[in-house]
Amino acid sequence: MFKKLLPISFIFLLAFLIAPISAEAQLAEVLNQSINFSIRPERPKPYDTVIVYMESYSIDLQSSEISWFVDGELKKREVGSKNLTFEVGGLGSISNVTAVIQTYDGGVFKKSLNIRPADVDMIWESESYTPPFYKGKSRFSYQGDLKVVAIPSIIREDGTKVPAKSLLYTWKKDGRVMADQSGYGLNTFKTSGSVPIRSTTIEVEVSTTDSLYVAGSSISINPERPNLIIYENNPVYGILFNRSLGTSLPVSKDELVLSAVPYFFDVVGKDGKNLDYKWVLGGEENREFGSNIVLRRVGDQGGKTSVSLRVSNTDKIFQFADASLNIVLPAKETGNGFFNN
Repeated sequence: MFKKLLPISFIFLLAFLIAPISAEAQLAEVLNQSINFSIRPERPKPYDTVIVYMESYSIDLQSSEISWFVDGELKKREVGSKNLTFEVGGLGSISNVTAVIQTYDGGVFKKSLNIRPADVDMIWESESYTPPFYKGKSRFSYQGDLKVVAIPSIIREDGTKVPAKSLLYTWKKDGRVMADQSGYGLNTFKTSGSVPIRSTTIEVEVSTTDSLYVAGSSISINPERPNLIIYENNPVYGILFNRSLGTSLPVSKDELVLSAVPYFFDVVGKDGKNLDYKWVLGGEENREFGSNIVLRRVGDQGGKTSVSLRVSNTDKIFQFADASLNIVLPAKETGNGFFNN
């Protein structure tokens, strides 16, 4: 009879001994899970100096001895030391940060974090008009169209680079997530300048599909007023882009062709159908000349003739520009100055 009851008693005895151990293990696991890490910056770039912060609402960290390790190497051991500052490695590296907490009553807890640096560059370009052979960058004008391209640099531990089209992109404009342009492989973002006129801030967060690598960046772009420059249109050499006419032009020839070139308007060309040219010559307005006006001298009398121009984009009310100049005619025997053709 006793032999039959022995296994049952033995089972109860084991359960009695194991139960406290299991409860203690569960409590330790709960306390471990109560330890939280946060880092600044949140998305470290290669060789960034980062700060790892630790907090817990269940463990008294202030009175605990905390040992910080980076890749197994002890970096700091202090009572109440709740943060660690160090430099991460380059692309493809992993920095393992471990904190070992020993409480005043003898409890020992451990928390680890892997930091994988990644980077993403942002390049923006405006689709506004510039004349042929213009070497500068097209500017982002009022109400202008803008394209931003994200160029990620994410390298895994094995040295392979993750292709840009294999990543997840989350785009934001002025703090608002643009869900329709976010998603897998969407590394290009398009938008237009806002009204009222103000700077535009574009942010992007890039991550691998397993979320092990995350990179982010942002840019703020200030819109500019479009520009208008008047050049001489030479019958032999064409438009003389090498020299703008400024505000005053002495003229010795009997015929002068002026060409207006609008810079940074959202148009296909300077003679686009949505551009309105309003010339004013000697106080009289004319909208029929387009981007070119021909001035011919009448007689030999000298003097000054004022020419002004406003160019407007009829589709975007804030895209307009003005230019003016005074044409100085040398005196001859008789004459009445310039007239337009």
